[in-house]
Amino acid sequence: MSELTLLSDVSFDTTSLSNIYIDEYMSSNNESQVKIYLYLLRHLSKGTPVSVITIADAFNYSVTDVERALFYMEKQGLMALKTDNDQIVGLRLLPLNKRRTDNFVLMETKEVKQTKKEIVKPSYSAAEVKEFTKSDEIGELLFVVEAYLGVPLTTRDIKSIMFMVKELSFDTEMIDYLAEQCIENGTRSLVEMAKVAKSWYEEGVKSVEEAKALTNDVPKEVYEVFSAFKIKAGSRKPSVKESGFVKKWTKELKLDMSVIKEACEITVDKTHTVSFEYADAVLNDWHSKGVTTVKEAKELMENNRSNASYKLNTKAATNKKTNTKSGKSGSFTGRDYDFEQLEKELLSN
Repeated sequence: MSELTLLSDVSFDTTSLSNIYIDEYMSSNNESQVKIYLYLLRHLSKGTPVSVITIADAFNYSVTDVERALFYMEKQGLMALKTDNDQIVGLRLLPLNKRRTDNFVLMETKEVKQTKKEIVKPSYSAAEVKEFTKSDEIGELLFVVEAYLGVPLTTRDIKSIMFMVKELSFDTEMIDYLAEQCIENGTRSLVEMAKVAKSWYEEGVKSVEEAKALTNDVPKEVYEVFSAFKIKAGSRKPSVKESGFVKKWTKELKLDMSVIKEACEITVDKTHTVSFEYADAVLNDWHSKGVTTVKEAKELMENNRSNASYKLNTKAATNKKTNTKSGKSGSFTGRDYDFEQLEKELLSN
């Protein structure tokens, strides 16, 4: 692969970073794109040639990752690329244009309660799906995801990927990693993957590096719950969703681990399977009734055995302030579970 000829319309005496880049562009660049841009500035100041391969080697990226980052920054107007036989052979860094206004209006200082906008998956039309799949980059992504799943993607699957790209602003590298992680943890549904993607987005994850930090940062409490569920140590990694449930129980509901383990053991005893959703229903109910110890939990369950009409009161739990957060990875709003019906469904699987 040939070396890139670096040209610039801007004079650089030293390696410097424009404030315009920081103010206007950096927030929309992921970590790899920022690194590559700084790397190019440095080599431009030295007057030394670089190539896509040398950039990839410098950061342990693939050539495809580097090319994808360069093409993305070209779309932003940060640079202009020259290609030959589908290979990048030239690169020109462009002057940065300030896109925001400096006209500010003085506002009254008052405390305003800000609410986070809920990200909703749109109903994409057939024409929108067709237009979305025209891109070579998206075509390559769909091929990779199909390879992971081992089956052709449905229109519904493609719409889930559209949601990640268009609404969550995930690049193909992020979606590739997301699919790999979800499948490794037993999730093969694109609809469920989109839910995980949404939780990452609301956690502020913008790059593969940040996603890796999130998925690899597994608290010891998660493995304690695995033990209570009789999941053999080292047999598999916890999924993001499973870690999220444990985070909710320990951080939001502030339940003692002994109480959480008791709910997990009850779940296995009642359903003969591992179900974080079932345990969550139990714990929501206990929390709504003020249960803080295993003794209180056992007393409550004993009293409920004599009440034939008893159902888990998760609705009361979800109305509590401590359980009203939604969207973040590990922050799950409870559902109105029918304990008896849920048990029947779990046993029938």
